[in-house]
Amino acid sequence: MKGRKTKSISFDLTDEYEVKLLKYAESKEDKGKFSRYIKRLIAQDRDGGARVYSAPVVVEQEDNGDDDLMDGYL
Repeated sequence: MKGRKTKSISFDLTDEYEVKLLKYAESKEDKGKFSRYIKRLIAQDRDGGARVYSAPVVVEQEDNGDDDLMDGYL
């Protein structure tokens, strides 16, 4: 196929660890797109690991009744 390079990945079917990896990867395939799944894993590794989405931090201020303390303060 012109313009594409194929890289093979082998799994040792006599190695329990590798069999588990293969089964997991096959369960995560996006509609049979094994190479797409592997490419996304490579991209995550390249970009520093797992994606972390943080929620905004909400800081609650305590109301101590001194509303005029900050008047005129910039």
